[in-house]
Amino acid sequence: MSWIDLLVIGLIVFYVVTDFNRGFIRSVASLVSFVVSLFVAGRLYRLLYDWLVEDTKVYTSIKSFIEKNFFPTQQSGESGFERLDLMRFPQGAREYLQRHIEGNGSYEVVSDVSVLITDAVLYILCFIAVFILARVAISLVVSIFDVIAKLPVLHFMNKTGGLVIGVIEGLIVNLIVINLIYTFAILFNIQSLINGINNASIAPYFYFGYLFF
Repeated sequence: MSWIDLLVIGLIVFYVVTDFNRGFIRSVASLVSFVVSLFVAGRLYRLLYDWLVEDTKVYTSIKSFIEKNFFPTQQSGESGFERLDLMRFPQGAREYLQRHIEGNGSYEVVSDVSVLITDAVLYILCFIAVFILARVAISLVVSIFDVIAKLPVLHFMNKTGGLVIGVIEGLIVNLIVINLIYTFAILFNIQSLINGINNASIAPYFYFGYLFF
């Protein structure tokens, strides 16, 4: 178990305690905003991705950054495959890239892999960006229901229901946090994050980035 697993557990405990204290109705409103935000992000993140690729330099900047930092300058007689340093990637990403390389050969492998990584990173960042924007917008709307949670007759149900919602919300938050950690570990080659990911036993279950490959 690594510190990332402790982070996962800590987030779940935090949301259980928080939602127990604030009650069921406010917690449900918060959870609904999470679910709706995930749905909106799932529907719209590709639109943001397409806009960034077609109308900005974000894609080329990320791709250049990855090629510069992950693939050393090619030496005389060195193949594209030999330029790859897969040990710099988290284990899950490393295994996926190895399968991709073995299936496609070494021709233009640096360009292929850099495109693969850039797409995955930008997809995840776009998804998270849309999720956050939707979450903020929906939270502003559902805040009007806060007054209902103050009714005395709903006190016990609020507390019990809030505890259950806290567990669910903690799991959802972990999905976002763990995918952010994976993204930054890959993008910036942060060794402490990579080591934490490779040593984790719980955190990998929350990573869905491979769905974007």
